[in-house]
Amino acid sequence: MRYVVLFCALLISGCETMSESSNLTEAAIKQIKLDYQRKKQRTELKKATAKTEAILLAEKERDAASGNPETWYNLGMVYWEDFQKTDRQFSHDQALTTFESLLKMVPGNVSTIKAIYNIHYRDLVTGDLDAFDHTQNYFNQLNKENQNTLNPPSLAKFIFLYYEQRKKDNFDYELLQNTLLKAIQEQPYSDASFIQLAKLYTNQSYYPLAIATLKYGAEYNPESVDLLKNIASTYESRASADGCHYANLDWINRASRYYLQAIPLQPQEADLHLKLARSFMDRDMPKLAAYEIQLLLEIQPSANNYAFAAHNFALMGKREMASQYLDNAKTAGLLASDSAYHEVYMISGNWLKAALSFTDYVQSQKHLNVYDAIKADILSQESKINLTPLVAKKQVEYLNDWQTLIHAWWQGKMTDDKLQLVVTNKCEQAELFFYSGYKAMLAGDLTKAKSAFNKTIDQNTFRFVERSLAKRFLAEIQ
Repeated sequence: MRYVVLFCALLISGCETMSESSNLTEAAIKQIKLDYQRKKQRTELKKATAKTEAILLAEKERDAASGNPETWYNLGMVYWEDFQKTDRQFSHDQALTTFESLLKMVPGNVSTIKAIYNIHYRDLVTGDLDAFDHTQNYFNQLNKENQNTLNPPSLAKFIFLYYEQRKKDNFDYELLQNTLLKAIQEQPYSDASFIQLAKLYTNQSYYPLAIATLKYGAEYNPESVDLLKNIASTYESRASADGCHYANLDWINRASRYYLQAIPLQPQEADLHLKLARSFMDRDMPKLAAYEIQLLLEIQPSANNYAFAAHNFALMGKREMASQYLDNAKTAGLLASDSAYHEVYMISGNWLKAALSFTDYVQSQKHLNVYDAIKADILSQESKINLTPLVAKKQVEYLNDWQTLIHAWWQGKMTDDKLQLVVTNKCEQAELFFYSGYKAMLAGDLTKAKSAFNKTIDQNTFRFVERSLAKRFLAEIQ
């Protein structure tokens, strides 16, 4: 046991002293030893100065033709590649020394300056703030054309500052923004600086400023797919800022335009087709959405993409295609616990399958959301399978006040009139209308149910499961 205590004291941060009565298993002791050996090996490797065969060969070639700059450059690159693989400080220092010696031999050589710059840039990103002056020095030795092929010095400084502040969960937005503005001033052809600056603005809900920043970046980088994607996603974020993007479909329309601009530049990027399909569904353009989904599946026929297709074709009312895509998703490896199964089955009216797949879903979840809890009640009613005991074992999580209130109302702890007073957007309104209609239908008040289901449909929340269910129940009680 003294051996274990020694390992604990030396190796594990925050480990408490173990007594003779410790129940530490043999497997845990073995893992502690293994972690120690790995840590020791990494430490020793970083300190190692032994030269690899590749280094020895490159040195031999350099020594045989020491007047040839190419042999020096090759040696520097071999050292640098070794450092990138092993993180050995020896190789890092040797690479830098070799390139600096080469620059004295061939002053102003662009490739050598870039190599030195990249070493200092990496150092700055990983926390050596003293490297900032070095990056600026070598960056300024390049002409504008060559500068435009590199990320600017201040971008590296931003990366380090951002991650340090994130560790503390305390962001100095002014400092970060000014650092990125400096990076843009240094080199406006790097789309990364504009994208990161826009993300800072978005985090503070400065959506117009974020979009303007990205569009300004696109003037310098008109073929940057990343900029176009970020413009689109920022419009989507702006649309959802008040909790319901269906209230701001103009922003979704603008997002679609930028996805459409990005696709010809990178037609094989599956994510672009997925997001464009989703935006078409949001605007009730199912034929265009279906076309993008087909392209998506041609490019990337994955389990998740088949599930996405199944869900959206179910929303379109194409039950057979939805079923086929769901089978494809299963064949491609979609877990039985995935929510796609029960949602597609619910939309399609296959309540027994929906209840059974919902059971698999619930069992896989640590917590449930409010809509899971409500779905359990609806599925219990429609499938005649009591899911209440299953759901009762799980804790329900509330992400906002609306979810707390609508669950309380669903459980009969709040009146319709009181809940109506706190509705703030059409998404919440659609939910309230649907659940009110369902309650009325169960109570036999078909007039009220029809009215509520029609109002649900009129909210035009096209990708909401509730809207599709409202249409299904309305057809049944007509």
